[in-house]
Amino acid sequence: MYFGENRRKNAVLIFTTFSVINCADAPECVTDAGPVDEYAASRELRVACEVRANPSDELHFEWMANTTRRVGRINSLSVNGTRALARAVAGRELEYGRLHCWASNSIGKQRDPCVFHIVPPAPPGSLHNCTVTRQDGDNIAVTCTASSTGGLPVTYFAELLAFRGASSTVPPIPVHNTSDDRRPHFGFTGLPRVGVLLVRVYAANSQGRSAVTELRFSAGGFRLQHEPKPSGTIGEQG
Repeated sequence: MYFGENRRKNAVLIFTTFSVINCADAPECVTDAGPVDEYAASRELRVACEVRANPSDELHFEWMANTTRRVGRINSLSVNGTRALARAVAGRELEYGRLHCWASNSIGKQRDPCVFHIVPPAPPGSLHNCTVTRQDGDNIAVTCTASSTGGLPVTYFAELLAFRGASSTVPPIPVHNTSDDRRPHFGFTGLPRVGVLLVRVYAANSQGRSAVTELRFSAGGFRLQHEPKPSGTIGEQG
């Protein structure tokens, strides 16, 4: 960037010129799940390693396996631009363990590998680190941190219930329920203005459901009655 000044009679004109800098970078992982992703073992499992890089042409991919079937380097099944596929070994005995993927371009090799867990298909882990935040009016947002997905697509669920009267010994009444296929973030509108409210959150996939995590709080004072904790499996909740 360059700054200049041009004085013309009683006026001073300030002009600026910009140059576009195209930053070159070694590859890094692109994944929705963070640096470590999970896959459930299956007969036709293909693991996708996707990176971002500049330049992104002529990328070279390397794979390293540390599984129940293989230890050492493996080849890509296919490469398409910034995305490479590897295949888990099919057979009577499914393959469990880890696959690591690195990409290289003219700038250098990827510093941290993309890591993929191949796990036995299982129900997801329970949600944790849940917080309740008041939004505008009688609206709240509930956000949690997800655990293991069991290697399968997961849907996250939240149920809002209200206790009748001042007693919390009587079973609560369902008020709202919602779900999200991407992340455990939920919103509820039109909350009761008084009483004690209860939010139950859990995750589910094709293998089953996680334990339920409960958050109990006062509608009026809007304070948590106790720390969130798992309360058993959803099946035990009835």
